[in-house]
Amino acid sequence: MPQDWAARLLFVTPSRQFPTGAVLPLDRRRRLLEWARRQEALIVEDDYDSEFRWGGRPIEPLKALDREERVVYIGSFSNSMFSGLRLGYAVLPPWLIKPVTAAKALYEPLPGAQLEQRALARFMHTGGYGRHLRRMTRIYGERARIFRSLLSERLGLLFEPLPGDAGLHIYAHWRRSREEFAAFRAAALKRGTDFRDAALYRVVPGAPAACFSFAHLDSGQLEIGVNRLLLAWKDVQNRT
Repeated sequence: MPQDWAARLLFVTPSRQFPTGAVLPLDRRRRLLEWARRQEALIVEDDYDSEFRWGGRPIEPLKALDREERVVYIGSFSNSMFSGLRLGYAVLPPWLIKPVTAAKALYEPLPGAQLEQRALARFMHTGGYGRHLRRMTRIYGERARIFRSLLSERLGLLFEPLPGDAGLHIYAHWRRSREEFAAFRAAALKRGTDFRDAALYRVVPGAPAACFSFAHLDSGQLEIGVNRLLLAWKDVQNRT
């Protein structure tokens, strides 16, 4: 939690921290809001990667708890639609609307993506966006269930996935040595399968972990990918 330093701005991802997917508990959310009140600070709440939630109760954003008008809620449609749309949004406290609008006009004097904004607005107004989210949530939830099951059954001695019921990737701790992790990743690449080393997202060193994207793969492709990872581990073992 932030201490009473002289900070006036705090950036948080309480609904789904990247890359672990951790959710900030309610008591800590309230403490964040109390800190912002004491410091007369702003909190920028990024809701990235939490549109698709297929398990548990819906998580109320920090913005919904804000009674002091200290939270700016931001997000984009890159995951829920497609990255090429290049549209985002910000839900501002009333007192910030005019200065932010003026700053945006100075930075971007010619409004962009008018056609895309109107098309998306109509898609939302007619209920198409909501139906799209519900459909994709079912699809991604099933893919997540399949991938977690495959990881547990075939690579359970190597990885320990963190629990989660949202998002488009799975974070998993590596159970073996750091040297074996490096060798395994290199072997996986040779087998035609890749994953992100969680060290890319750390400020300080930590235990080896992996980020697996699964949303773009169907059940057959997920099984092929996990089997390649299993073969990659056998390659590592055969060289030692």
